[in-house]
Amino acid sequence: MGGVARARQTERREELTVSPDQITYLTEGDKDWTRELRAADTCLKLMKLCGEWKELCPDARAIAIQMTDAEFAEFREGLLVQPAGEPSDRWLLIYSPIAMPAILFTASITAGQFKVPWGCAYIRLEQVKPQWWTDAKAKARGKTPRQPEGTI
Repeated sequence: MGGVARARQTERREELTVSPDQITYLTEGDKDWTRELRAADTCLKLMKLCGEWKELCPDARAIAIQMTDAEFAEFREGLLVQPAGEPSDRWLLIYSPIAMPAILFTASITAGQFKVPWGCAYIRLEQVKPQWWTDAKAKARGKTPRQPEGTI
């Protein structure tokens, strides 16, 4: 795996995981995800990848774990032709959370705006806007963000 992955020994087997505590200021999480996503050439490999990145890409994982082989073929075709042509609106609606998981996407946009490495943007989002970032991660996981006290 790329720059953010570390091998972690579990009781049953060695398992690769990518987690927020492994991100440094120079981590290129968006590039690592894109490279590994393009390399996932089977539905099973995509599911494994999304499991490894579950903390940073929960929205991608939620779709991938339910995917059939036929849906994977449709996803893969759209992913690989995207640079040459435009994927359909249907493809974007269904599969864009895999191509651009919300957490990675938000940090990428911020990195681009401020011309800083992806890891720096991710860490600063956690530091400067902790509640906003926690809410963004909760939304990506399909959960309701915590409401401030006194709101209905």
